Amino acid sequence: MERRAFCQGLVGLLTTGLAACGKTDYAPDDVSWIDADFDLARARALALGRPVMLFFGATWDTGSKQMGKTFREPEVCGVLSYGYVAVFVDVSDDERPATRRAAERFRVIGTPTTLVTTSTLDAELVRFNEVVYPRRLATALRIAKRKHDALFAT
Repeated sequence: MERRAFCQGLVGLLTTGLAACGKTDYAPDDVSWIDADFDLARARALALGRPVMLFFGATWDTGSKQMGKTFREPEVCGVLSYGYVAVFVDVSDDERPATRRAAERFRVIGTPTTLVTTSTLDAELVRFNEVVYPRRLATALRIAKRKHDALFAT
């Protein structure tokens, strides 16, 4: 029960923290996180023409908690809300079959892991297997977005 409450709290923190981000001149004021639903993420990303950012975190991991703070920073919020579909995957219980499948599919071996894929979820554009601070993450997200857009330019 305690793990579930923490997971709900972490997802809530990510969602409300991002919703409370400061406005930028180019971004809406919130980011909608998808909770580990890859089919929904793919469909939304394809419909919007956006890459997907996946965050794999665990309730017991201090690095995952630090990433929660990174995602609340206005610079990161702006980039995410402007051009990404964001997915949170709780890997706290690595014995769950769904957790194992997700970790295997995206080659996640530890937390925190942040990766960006194309909208089809079949090509990785950037990966961090560590805590990433706001400026570095925002820069990497901007570069990955440009790569994605170049790949899917018509």
